[in-house]
Amino acid sequence: MSVSSATVEAGTKHLLGEGYQVPMTAMHPERGRIDATAGGLGCDWSWSAIHRVRPRVPLTCPECSHGLRAKVSRRGLRFFAHDPGSPACSLTGETMEHRLLKLELVLAAREAGWHAELEVPAASGRWRADVLATSRDGSQRIAWEAQLSPITAYDISQRIEHYAADGIAVCWVATRRRPWLGEVPAVRARPPGNEPGSQWQVAEGLTRFAVEPCEGERVCPGDGHAVWSEVQ
Repeated sequence: MSVSSATVEAGTKHLLGEGYQVPMTAMHPERGRIDATAGGLGCDWSWSAIHRVRPRVPLTCPECSHGLRAKVSRRGLRFFAHDPGSPACSLTGETMEHRLLKLELVLAAREAGWHAELEVPAASGRWRADVLATSRDGSQRIAWEAQLSPITAYDISQRIEHYAADGIAVCWVATRRRPWLGEVPAVRARPPGNEPGSQWQVAEGLTRFAVEPCEGERVCPGDGHAVWSEVQ
């Protein structure tokens, strides 16, 4: 079974709050990508097959290729830890907010019925999606990018072109107002507060286009009245 959103968020806050920076994905020479947050680890395998087994299962970091080992936090969160002597790795340098937003995005995509993976790189190396979601029929792929650090609209446009070259749409997610919001496919998310049960919310950028038929005596041209409205 996949790990619940509450367990992932609580466990990750604890780990990062204690100074741990942990990858949630690993590579296996035969199974390929392994996702600690996905059901069947995303490759039809069990956690017991890689956690505390001898001989140790060969796992490597998808970013720096250093050895990884499967671990479980005191709060039940599954994750991977670099072996001693690891080089500098971008997967261990993310802020807690960035990591939690990525986890929220991948879990939300799965709950919506899409197949979603964390930290997926392009074979060409031109991009690495924080979350790559694929529709059930495989006809659509959307990259979700947790973009919390400053970036220009031009740089985002260049990255959008890299995704488009591989047939992938992309949506950018920020937690603060940015100049590029409204210029590229993007939403602004509001992090959960300190209240029990508080959740991530969409604060800006998500809209709905609705067409209502004309019901008056004088019928307007077209199929009806259309309006854009924000989704709460």
